[in-house]
Amino acid sequence: MLHALKQRIKKLGWIAWFRLHKPARPAIGLVVSSFDKGGLEQVVLNLYRGYLAAGRQVYLLVEENILGPMAQQVDPERLLVFNRDEDTFLHLCRQHDIRVLHYHYNTYMMHGVRLMGFRVLYTIHNIYTWKSDAEMLAYGRLLDRCADSIVAVSGFVRDYFCRRTGLPTARVEVIPNGVETEELLTDSPLPFSRESLGYSPNEVVFAFIASYHPVKHHLGMIGVMEQLAAAAPRIRLLLLGNQGDPACHAAFQQALAQSPAKDAIRCLPYLSHSQVGAFLRSVPDVFLLPTLQEGCSNAVLEALCCGLPLVLTDVGNAREVKELAPASCLVVPPAWQSPDQLTEEKIQALARQAHAPNGQALADAMMQMARELPQAKAAAQAAAQKALPLCGCAEMTRRYLALMG
Repeated sequence: MLHALKQRIKKLGWIAWFRLHKPARPAIGLVVSSFDKGGLEQVVLNLYRGYLAAGRQVYLLVEENILGPMAQQVDPERLLVFNRDEDTFLHLCRQHDIRVLHYHYNTYMMHGVRLMGFRVLYTIHNIYTWKSDAEMLAYGRLLDRCADSIVAVSGFVRDYFCRRTGLPTARVEVIPNGVETEELLTDSPLPFSRESLGYSPNEVVFAFIASYHPVKHHLGMIGVMEQLAAAAPRIRLLLLGNQGDPACHAAFQQALAQSPAKDAIRCLPYLSHSQVGAFLRSVPDVFLLPTLQEGCSNAVLEALCCGLPLVLTDVGNAREVKELAPASCLVVPPAWQSPDQLTEEKIQALARQAHAPNGQALADAMMQMARELPQAKAAAQAAAQKALPLCGCAEMTRRYLALMG
């Protein structure tokens, strides 16, 4: 009982201190669970750079000491690991005048800092198929109570979140991720070219860029390419991706080795981020993302800004991209009927199907894109010019800063 009383007094002390000491220009803390590698980390890194470019003081508050390549791109003095310790977390906020917390896949001390007068933003990056209905309701109540602003990275994510939590859509702002457009348009040397890969000018190369995970549904594309083998022999599939999930990668490689379409499919290692733009602008004809689930795909935005036609499943930011590129983007229904009914078990089951329920729709869209390729390429180039200022990090940063007041 005495310990609980001391802890309560300590918390009241923190509340009083932060409410009495409000800097004129508060710093921003980006709160994450870890900072190793991946799409989420790239978005947070882009925000970190964007806030700095806008003249704001910004720090990464990392809950666990799990750091990797992304962390190496952050000033060490701005990378603050607090190891799940409340006092360390609050001391760091006090030391660096952090009074705005922008949370990503993390809710650490969210209720407490709201009581202390912090401004709180939370970004929903994906649909949470692993959460039960009770967990989603509790999650929604927490965010509604503690976050000044709730942001979803796409309308698809917002609508899913609101349906499962019961919150009104007006409570959730949609701010798409921003990508490094300047880097995308910079030529970087590649370890290969379209010619060195053996693709002739009359072949239509679809590029699928994603690490191997069940949700990306690489296996389903083997079935699609088998359907296309006779009907569209000019179509080729080029996959770039890290191993990701070793079991998923192994299952794909085994199925590919036994597939009659194996000669039309080529796998390459994932490129560094600085090389992606050069690859997109020089090797493939069309970008393809046939995934089961997305939040806001950076790869889709990068392909859009590089002027590639797109074939996408109706997940994540596909609808927003379709609005920006109506004449060069085909959106195909996903392999499920309702995202609200998705569970991890269903995703795993779908991921093991080489012939998915939407396989024919994907094959049809790829054949249509191949037939209309010259017109689609011209439309994609025009769409890229419109998309570049809207999809960059500066626009994403501007919209978040507007929420911070």
